[in-house]
Amino acid sequence: MFSSPLGLLALAGVPLVLVLHLFQRRFRRREVGALFLWGMTDTHSPSGRTRQRLVRSKSFWFEILAALALGLALGGPRAACTQTSGHLVVVLDSSASMGAISRDGTVDADARALVEDRIGDLGPSGRVTIVGSGPRPSLVAGPAVTRAEARSSLASWRPGHGRHDLGPAVALAREFAGAGAVLVLTDHFEPEAWPEEVELVSLGRPVGNLALVDASRLHVGLSDGTATERASVAIANLSGTARLARLSIVTADGPELELHRESLQLQPGARERVTFDLPPGSPAIEVRLDDDELAADNRAYLAPAADRSLALFSPLEPELRRSLGLTTKAAGAESPAPPPGTTASIDRWLSLTPNSYAASSAETADLVIAGATLGSARTWTLAIEAPGDARTELLGPFLKDLRDPALRGMTLEGIVWSFSLGYKPPGTRLISVSETPLLTRTEDGEQRTWHLSLDPKRSTLQRSPDWPILLANLAEERRAALPGPTRTNLRTGETLRYGAEAPGSYLLEGPGDFARELAGGQTLLVEMPDAPGLYTLSRMPAAPPGAASAEPPADPQPLPEPQVLVQLGVNLVDAAESDLSGCSIGERESTVAISQTDTSTAWLEALLAFLAVCLVLADGFVLGGHRLGRELTPRELAP
Repeated sequence: MFSSPLGLLALAGVPLVLVLHLFQRRFRRREVGALFLWGMTDTHSPSGRTRQRLVRSKSFWFEILAALALGLALGGPRAACTQTSGHLVVVLDSSASMGAISRDGTVDADARALVEDRIGDLGPSGRVTIVGSGPRPSLVAGPAVTRAEARSSLASWRPGHGRHDLGPAVALAREFAGAGAVLVLTDHFEPEAWPEEVELVSLGRPVGNLALVDASRLHVGLSDGTATERASVAIANLSGTARLARLSIVTADGPELELHRESLQLQPGARERVTFDLPPGSPAIEVRLDDDELAADNRAYLAPAADRSLALFSPLEPELRRSLGLTTKAAGAESPAPPPGTTASIDRWLSLTPNSYAASSAETADLVIAGATLGSARTWTLAIEAPGDARTELLGPFLKDLRDPALRGMTLEGIVWSFSLGYKPPGTRLISVSETPLLTRTEDGEQRTWHLSLDPKRSTLQRSPDWPILLANLAEERRAALPGPTRTNLRTGETLRYGAEAPGSYLLEGPGDFARELAGGQTLLVEMPDAPGLYTLSRMPAAPPGAASAEPPADPQPLPEPQVLVQLGVNLVDAAESDLSGCSIGERESTVAISQTDTSTAWLEALLAFLAVCLVLADGFVLGGHRLGRELTPRELAP
């Protein structure tokens, strides 16, 4: 019998050797009186590659036998007495709640001990496959590794994911188990959720818990032009009795300094939010709760917030800015053209756009509302364009490109839209009536412009709820395109979006010896690890000139250190995962036995492969001219 029948296709090499020997080029036999009478001019056989009489030389037999042995070896021959052993397939629930305290330790320790016992019951030749659950299931051990390998991998398994579905992990495990049983270890006993082939063991128990269920740190611009950082955490009492939460906030970098301490009395099911301001430049902080039933949700790490403030500017006339709702100042309250170095009033626009400030010019602004495209190559513009004197008004209905984020949430119902007849703004249409475009978008490198064909004096768009929605959408789209990280404090498993100036290589480092090399373009997307803590994202230095050369430089220069770009706080803040009231104990056996796997040694396969190698070496020895070191005997010269 053969374990890999498709490997027998390699036996096609046997007829190939026969063909090569039948059609090889040979010299014509000639008889001469002496070898010195034979010249060197006629050295090629005139017969060409025609079929010849098969010469059964040593080389021929070596090649035939080598091809035969190799083909049989690739087929995976097995002896008739095949040995099978039990194959234990396990799914470990890797939710953070598996780290909750149980009767004798933690739930994950109980799960690890149970798997150890099952591995010991397999026998010396047993095989083990362990699948860890998660948003994307992963292999903890396997597939089909030995007991020693499984124990080693099991010791390093740690639960830490937020709430997720076990279904993908169980489906992967059933692929490995075939028709055999799959053992699922979790802390929620839900037998109706799994088929009969699944053996379910739940080790959890319902307990109360205090948890940090939200943590954030934002860069906030104040009305007086200064900035601060605002940190906020939410504490939840996920138990049936009132509990006392002792909260402390300390610095996470350098010497540990306590910044805040507070005790909160929380009623059953209550949540309390604690907010405090930090001066700009404050280091990373750690928020702590006293240890309780689940340690994973008693810590939160908050890195310094990224400055995602927007610079806004508008050079429009005061009357036009007021009609567009950009300022609350009445016409005539300021000069038509602001003096150099001052900023035109856009106070209402600033109040509608969180974390924003007024820029001094279009060149320094991130987003501009003007009559045409302005600013530098990085400036985005909303251009209010209504050229000509001929106007017409429309009541709709208006066609919208619902895929564009600039129009998210807009209805355009009850709008009177006044625009210039015959004017067609360039770019991709976003809002139109029939064949007439009213709002379009153009892109030129980093610069983006929205062309709005609108007469504000005769339209009602700027006085409708859709106008602040449009301004907010444009501002947030521009903010998302700013360089740097969109956020510096994320949940475990959440994706970081980092805007880079150019493609490059990066390094993500974290607690312990965690290190992950990354590569990305101008937008880098990084999935955060499962372990909470503080991480750093660094840009790897470019290779120096000549680094790819085969010869090392005579005076090698030390490589520069990676450039630290940003510090990141990664936290498990998941109220659903921290709620341990639904945990339960239970056990349901599978209706089938564990699967069996072939563990017989492939000694025939190894023997045939070794024989093929020996035959190839012997063929090379024969064809290598091993007799050239001595003179040919007359018998060898005879025809």
